[in-house]
Amino acid sequence: MFKNKDLLYQFLRRDLTLKYKGSFLGFLWSFITPFFMMTVYAFIFGVVFQSRWSATQETTGEYALIMFIGLMVYGVFSESVLRAATIIIGHTNYVKKVVFPLEILPQTLVASAAIQSLISLVVWYIFFIIILGTPPLSGVLYVIVLFGLMIMSLGLAYLFAALGVYFRDLSQLLGIVIPAVMFLSPIFYPRDALPQFAQDILPLVNPIAIPIEQARAVLVHGKLLDTGQMVGYYVASLIILGIGLSVFKLTRRGFSDVL
Repeated sequence: MFKNKDLLYQFLRRDLTLKYKGSFLGFLWSFITPFFMMTVYAFIFGVVFQSRWSATQETTGEYALIMFIGLMVYGVFSESVLRAATIIIGHTNYVKKVVFPLEILPQTLVASAAIQSLISLVVWYIFFIIILGTPPLSGVLYVIVLFGLMIMSLGLAYLFAALGVYFRDLSQLLGIVIPAVMFLSPIFYPRDALPQFAQDILPLVNPIAIPIEQARAVLVHGKLLDTGQMVGYYVASLIILGIGLSVFKLTRRGFSDVL
């Protein structure tokens, strides 16, 4: 990443620019979209379904703030993984170039998703100040949560980017699995709403369960990070990154033959 930082920056800039190229509002959509989604989800789950996070009967606005943190975390994960399955196929011209570092393509996806998450965080803070007032200082620790999530997402992005070249159905499969992950994560409900056995295994099998809960702890509840959980998550993320990068490097030799 550091060796090719200038090239990575150019690809990241292009990725963010192309998303809104030709639109009238341009980059403003990065702020409008999370604002709109927070409003819609708050209305559906907070007003229509009368969902509440705890027995304290918080307001719809408070529920929306708690819920939207989960959506921010999920957004980084889903954006990185879903696009990764077709990222190499969509850049066949770079595969033919022996000197081009293909590793930066998944990195661009994760970096772009993280920037979108930080923009959503700005929108979230605006709502928080309006609804609840001064946010807790522990919110700065969200950067640690986000970085761990980026490592996990990058590892999976490398893995699926490599496999997506050889198995074209992977993008279709992920289009089913990734949305399911959203509803199997503590986004719209707390983990303690699940049966006990599900509460125990959720952090072990769901790659975004711990980041969601830790992000809520620092952003909403003013708590410090759970050191044990975060260390364990970082270790698991680095292992996934090592596996994903190894698979990517082993299989990239055949990319040009397949494509």
